Amino acid sequence: MTGPQKSNLSVKIINYSKEIFLLFVKKILIFDVVLVGLIALSFLIWGEFTAAAFSERLVIVGLGVALIGGILAVGQTTGGRNWGQMVVSRQQAALLTDFNIEVRQDVERKFSPILRFFTVGIICFLVGILVQVLFA
Repeated sequence: MTGPQKSNLSVKIINYSKEIFLLFVKKILIFDVVLVGLIALSFLIWGEFTAAAFSERLVIVGLGVALIGGILAVGQTTGGRNWGQMVVSRQQAALLTDFNIEVRQDVERKFSPILRFFTVGIICFLVGILVQVLFA
């Protein structure tokens, strides 16, 4: 690769990384923040706040959401669909490297809510473990 081609590739990688980060924030982290907030609010109803109790609730909710998301994802793939159709088709994968905005929006729309559901649960679970390790 020559200098301009290498520079063009690095710009594509940076732009793609930004898009992945924004997709992650818009589609996943927002739901995790809401879940953590709801779990924190639950202490107003069911008892005093401790780091251990907060961690337990985060882990339980995270496991429950991830389990439901995993069951739904498996159920979605058994009807003749496959994992690739839930994220991106082969034709779109080639166009993604060109940073085609229409294709990028289509892929963002196809990012299955079920996969988001599973990912939100896993992140909530991991936050619960982090709270346990750091504060309890």
